[in-house]
Amino acid sequence: MLQCFFHSVAVGKAYTTLSDPPKRATYDKYGEQGLAGGHAERHHHGEAVPEDIYDLFAQMFGGDMHHGRRYYTQQRQRAAPHQQTAVNPTWAVQLFQILPILLFLVVYLFTFGYNEKPAPYSLTFDQAGQYIKKRVAKDYPVTYYVQPTFHKEYAHDPYALRDIENSVFQSYKSYLNRRCKFEQREKYTMRQRASLYYAGKKQKEMLEKADKAPTTSCDELQRLINRFGY
Repeated sequence: MLQCFFHSVAVGKAYTTLSDPPKRATYDKYGEQGLAGGHAERHHHGEAVPEDIYDLFAQMFGGDMHHGRRYYTQQRQRAAPHQQTAVNPTWAVQLFQILPILLFLVVYLFTFGYNEKPAPYSLTFDQAGQYIKKRVAKDYPVTYYVQPTFHKEYAHDPYALRDIENSVFQSYKSYLNRRCKFEQREKYTMRQRASLYYAGKKQKEMLEKADKAPTTSCDELQRLINRFGY
């Protein structure tokens, strides 16, 4: 999708150049470098440039696209001796330039926004999300919550229900694993504090307290692994 988007931007840039006589003359005389040299003035007049597009994607998706910006900046600096004065583009040209961006946003929202389906279950009671019906997995000792329409959707599809409860079990193990790591860090921190800040009898008491600190999630995870495997 990104490749198609940048191809569309390239088409928009080509149209802008060919429809503007001064820019076309600059391109015929100096090529791409001649057009790149006028970036500062074009940007002032509101024309979309590759650097702006990379910044847009970095803000939208959190990706590291600044290497692309650096590339175009370097190209612009090399072409600085050929800078040309650009004219203010018409509103039609500006609209044509942002059309690829608008098209991409529409496709993105349609694909990843409106087609999103709520998760079929939650490991916790969630009244806001309507996960209020309590269930127990058939093959695993795991409790989970579903929406009121769950039974209607999956009552007659045992294979789909089995897949969902397998997913419930895996999610529950992942939750226990995260809790287990937290409990182990707490025990380690308690021992470190006992060693650094206490001495003698008090230190011994604090170390014993750290050793006796419960690791409920670790114990439950180990029981499930012993019974069902990884």
